[in-house]
Amino acid sequence: MKRRTVPQSVLVLAERQIGLITRDQCLERGMTERGIRTAVDHGGWRHVVRGVLDTGRTPPGHPMDLRRQRSAWLGALAMGPDAVIVASCAVALHGIHGLPQIIQPSAWLPSGASRPGPPGITVRRWRDPFPTRKLEERRIADVPNALAQAVLELDRLHAIAVLDSAIHLRRISALGLRQVRDLVSGRPGSRRSRDWWGLVDGRSESPVETWARLSCHDAGIPPTALQVTIRNASGELVARADLGWRLPDGQWILVEIDGKEAHDSPKALYRDRKRQNDLVADSRITVLRFTSRDVSEGLVPKEVGPLLTGVKLTSVIGA
Repeated sequence: MKRRTVPQSVLVLAERQIGLITRDQCLERGMTERGIRTAVDHGGWRHVVRGVLDTGRTPPGHPMDLRRQRSAWLGALAMGPDAVIVASCAVALHGIHGLPQIIQPSAWLPSGASRPGPPGITVRRWRDPFPTRKLEERRIADVPNALAQAVLELDRLHAIAVLDSAIHLRRISALGLRQVRDLVSGRPGSRRSRDWWGLVDGRSESPVETWARLSCHDAGIPPTALQVTIRNASGELVARADLGWRLPDGQWILVEIDGKEAHDSPKALYRDRKRQNDLVADSRITVLRFTSRDVSEGLVPKEVGPLLTGVKLTSVIGA
């Protein structure tokens, strides 16, 4: 089956829904039952759950982001046109980072219907309504409510990373963070998050930076500064380190977290070498560089800690 036999409107909507489309959406856009069967038999389409098809069309994007967004759409599409995208699924579609690699497809039915979802789809049983907005042909929880719903389900590392990202990406403000906290307060599961809110800091530019910072905090060596600007003797900008510790004698210990995409081209590697040489040439600065894998293995505090023996630190962290 050639792609041109499928209406363009079907393909466009499917791509916006990360490759997924419902049978009803196809019929509304001019496809017939026979056309849908042909697309499945000869066009590479496949059934995912009852009434939902995978067309194989996905937009550009990071594979892990697309995987989470696809889970979000699957939950909403599988539960019908009244389904609302919520919690981690809504966070993913709001473009906020820091979620686990895999999230469970889920949806909320505002009618209070108790019908079960297809296998693998979680149906939320909340009674109280909350603000939503339209997203394609479904509705999605607004950012504060999506974050509150997600925090109640996520572990500490992912919850703080999500909140950091939401502030960094300006999805919420510091005032908005208070709103999220108020939405969480008093709900089942809220007590475990009481100590998390003071650790949220929107200056973290990626989840891996958040996790590096938290690992140091938990080890008793919280950084004294984030996104430290470093200039050479000529006043030229050399780098902005992700984490920094200012010592009483004016020296700095700096940590840079390397992201693969930011450092893998020849030009980027050349710039990194020059920047690293400039930093090393300054005797006031000690630079340590780590990969995301190093962070996950807890190497940042293990290497920074010995350099801070006997130093009293004052962390300045806040949204």
